Amino acid sequence: MNFYRFGPYFLSKDSALLRRDGESIPLTNRRYEILLLLVERAGAVVTKDEIIDKIWRGQIIDESNLTQLIYATRRLLGDTVRDQNYIETIPGVGYRFRCSVEELTVEEDSERSPVAAPDGISPGRGWVRVFGLFARTRESSSLMAEDPH
Repeated sequence: MNFYRFGPYFLSKDSALLRRDGESIPLTNRRYEILLLLVERAGAVVTKDEIIDKIWRGQIIDESNLTQLIYATRRLLGDTVRDQNYIETIPGVGYRFRCSVEELTVEEDSERSPVAAPDGISPGRGWVRVFGLFARTRESSSLMAEDPH
């Protein structure tokens, strides 16, 4: 299983799972898709046209649909239009994910209980607990952005 970690959040790369402080945060498919797109391109500007093409897959939509989706996604993360800690508006262009992002991979080992730490491993030494499993951290330079936190 693969995840992205940013701030206090964990986002699954494979399914619409978002967690903060051990609590699940419900995501619609579109909120998941836009959050995943922005997180995967952290630090880079993603244009409105790119987002519309990716999320609505060629459908013709009014730009207000995108604005509403960004608004709803920001609310999930505790952002506001005024305090854009995660999703920054680039006026007239698009949006940028501002937070540093780490890729995490859950180590799968059929010999161990999924909640048991690998031998000699504890969180904080390149490992983190995600959804009750231990994940190895791997910072990806392509996913690094200036972290406002």
